[in-house]
Amino acid sequence: MSTMRDNQKRVNIYLPMDLYSRCTQLDQSLTELIIEGLELVLRQDEIKNETKINDLQEHTKIKDKSEIIETIKPEINQEMKELHQEIVNNLKENIKELYKQLQTKDEQIKNLNETLQNQVLNIHTLANTKLLPPAKKWYEFWKY
Repeated sequence: MSTMRDNQKRVNIYLPMDLYSRCTQLDQSLTELIIEGLELVLRQDEIKNETKINDLQEHTKIKDKSEIIETIKPEINQEMKELHQEIVNNLKENIKELYKQLQTKDEQIKNLNETLQNQVLNIHTLANTKLLPPAKKWYEFWKY
């Protein structure tokens, strides 16, 4: 004959008197209260274990991310060096181009100075060869 007690084990325990008196004031039997208490303790242990597992998994993820970062760090450094070198090369090219422009401007200024000196010399020559009328004094400017 099987009863409901086949899947159960009888346990004798000693409870502190204050705990026993508090339990007897509740609407549940001592057996139900003890079962609920044991299940709660076991669930808390399971929750602690799950928390530890989650913490370990998170730590593993962080460690994996750190390893990934360390793995790609040389690649990133290389890319940064290449980018830096490209920027430096572009700046050097810009400086060369500006230097060429500066030389062109210097040459233009030199040519303009030479042209101006030639014009001054021509005017001086014309003035000396009498092709230009002689300069009048200020009070004679209305005379022909």
